[in-house]
Amino acid sequence: MWQTVKQQIQQWGTVLLIAPSIAGLVILGSNAGLFRMLEWASQDQLFRLRPKESVDERIVLVTIDEPDIKYVKQWPMSDRVMAQLIRNIKAQQPRAIGIDIYRDLVVEPGHDELVEVFNSTPNVIGIEKIAGNPIAAPPVLDKLSQVAANDVLLDGDSKIRRGIILLGKPDGTRKQGFGVKLALMYLAQDGIKLEPINPDKKIYGLGKAKFFPLSSNDGEYSKAEMGGYQILLNYRGGEESFLTISMTDVLDNRIPPNLMSDRIVLLGAKAPSLNDNHLTPYNSTLLTPTELIPGIAIHANISSQILSAANEGRPMLRASVKSLNWLWIVFWSGYSATLGAMYVRRRWVTGVGTLIAGVIIITSSYIAFLFGWLIPIFTPLFTVISAAVVSITTTLWNNLKQSYRELEKQHKLLQEAHRQLEKTNTSYSRFVPFEYLNFLQKDTILDVYLGNHVSKEMAVMFSDIRSFTTLSETMTPKENFDFVNAYLKRVSPEIRNQNGFIVKFLGDGIMAVFPDGTDEAVAAGIAKQIRVEEYNHRRIAKGYLPIKVGIGIHVGQMMVGMVGETFRMQGDAFSDNVNLTARLEGLTKFYGVSLLISEQALEQLSNPSQYQIRFLDRAIVKGKNEPIAVYEILEGEPEQVRELKLTTQSEFELAIEYYRTQEFEKAKACFNQVLAVNPNDKTALLYVDRINQLMVQGVPQNWDGVWRFTQK
Repeated sequence: MWQTVKQQIQQWGTVLLIAPSIAGLVILGSNAGLFRMLEWASQDQLFRLRPKESVDERIVLVTIDEPDIKYVKQWPMSDRVMAQLIRNIKAQQPRAIGIDIYRDLVVEPGHDELVEVFNSTPNVIGIEKIAGNPIAAPPVLDKLSQVAANDVLLDGDSKIRRGIILLGKPDGTRKQGFGVKLALMYLAQDGIKLEPINPDKKIYGLGKAKFFPLSSNDGEYSKAEMGGYQILLNYRGGEESFLTISMTDVLDNRIPPNLMSDRIVLLGAKAPSLNDNHLTPYNSTLLTPTELIPGIAIHANISSQILSAANEGRPMLRASVKSLNWLWIVFWSGYSATLGAMYVRRRWVTGVGTLIAGVIIITSSYIAFLFGWLIPIFTPLFTVISAAVVSITTTLWNNLKQSYRELEKQHKLLQEAHRQLEKTNTSYSRFVPFEYLNFLQKDTILDVYLGNHVSKEMAVMFSDIRSFTTLSETMTPKENFDFVNAYLKRVSPEIRNQNGFIVKFLGDGIMAVFPDGTDEAVAAGIAKQIRVEEYNHRRIAKGYLPIKVGIGIHVGQMMVGMVGETFRMQGDAFSDNVNLTARLEGLTKFYGVSLLISEQALEQLSNPSQYQIRFLDRAIVKGKNEPIAVYEILEGEPEQVRELKLTTQSEFELAIEYYRTQEFEKAKACFNQVLAVNPNDKTALLYVDRINQLMVQGVPQNWDGVWRFTQK
């Protein structure tokens, strides 16, 4: 009971730690501006997903493209051409004319004509640039107070998402935004004027519309970006969202009847060479390139937004305040962390719940956008994913640690050294290493069940310490325990380093498989020999006897998986090839070698020539009926031993050839030559004993040189 309560406290205590931590980190990152680009990019998609709005027929764009520039034969166009443009537009009696072309300098001929047109046209609005590198307004229009600021506000990704209502000048005066002034001029004829609602908070009414200034507490913006009175742009669309006509058609008076009557007319450039085209939320697609939007279309969007809001109640578009965004993040962090804590017990709940969270965040953001609110999309989605990943990982780790703790309790029952050694190796076999999980294609230890297995061709290795029983008799049980663990600690990593994994420990022995083949198994065997040689230097320095190991390697089809019963499982491998490998490892003590491989393993090596290999014998191991060729790999032997075997290799091979052709006297003489150089060559001694036995007992009928072993 108490254990269950303790687990529940630990589980939900983890949630209470993860949820505020993830939320706090996301909020800090958001305030630092780490996510603003991604947040803007996410919100930009809402403009593209929204149903396309109808053309605003209250606004006409007179566009200036490259052919129009060629038509007037100079740029800037002359004052005479400008005067003619305004006269032709004025003839259709529009409510307001906006000239989105800088005219601070005289461009002859025709300046007097242009001055006369400006003086006689009270509804024409010129522009000036206030921020950055300022550009003055046309002097005549400036005196008539028929000037507005055409400055645009670029976000950090160079896109225009904000519009200017009022912008202060260095002299303390203020100028209305270009699109704003044109919209107010249009609405004034309908009797709609700007009225204060809360002057302290700068909230104003205009017909059905309410103006709320954008502040540093809104959305992704900082205090440094809050110059003037700003609003978010609720775009209608690009140039295609308004009535358009080219400047050439206007100059030639090819204007459709009543096209401009009672409307706002904006004159401005869209020619790429004039560099007045900009990035907007409509340029956020990653799949297809999109055209930039001309500056006059952006000012037209501001005018359209104000007209539609004042007359029809179309949403003005506002950003949710940061404090609410933080609460939104905190909520989703807690929600997702809770789902992650359920992962082990109800994995489907975690998956479905996370998917539902994503749908809710995206859907609510889209619906809010349709009603004029921009709420975060990326940061809550990022919070959901981050909290889920951290919570799931923590939950799995806690469960894994709990499993290991339960296994470790069994070790406390060990009372004596040999039992401790046996039970320690048994405990190791209960652990399911990550390499084993990957091989069985399982994500965690919780996914492993009795009977899980994989069947394929792979290399298998058996190794153990030579004469371990005799060696252990000279040690106390505690020394036995420490010795075997010290040995296993040194050699086991070499198996993992070559992409193999240990299936099980066999007392002082190891059984390992290498799914990638023989090259890795041989490399691991050589590395183990080198580690043992290094270990022997330490043992000799401390007054202990050196140890020797025997390693057998074979390759073939086998099945590796989980065996046992429901409450006690361990990894194991099955096939005749596994049994044969164990017999090969046993042969190392007869031949007196450290690393022995089968003929099949030799054939699987990608480059056998890189190794120093010595053929040893063709033999039938105990329990088998078919002979197998066995070879010794010399790379891992001490240098002195290796050099002696290489020096005598030609005599050794000749001796074996004489042995197989039953020329025993010659064979014996050659083996004795080998022993004269290398008295410790146990394989040569083995052959001399065999030859003596055959010469005394006689050669069996149909003898083919294959030796049958009757011992393991």
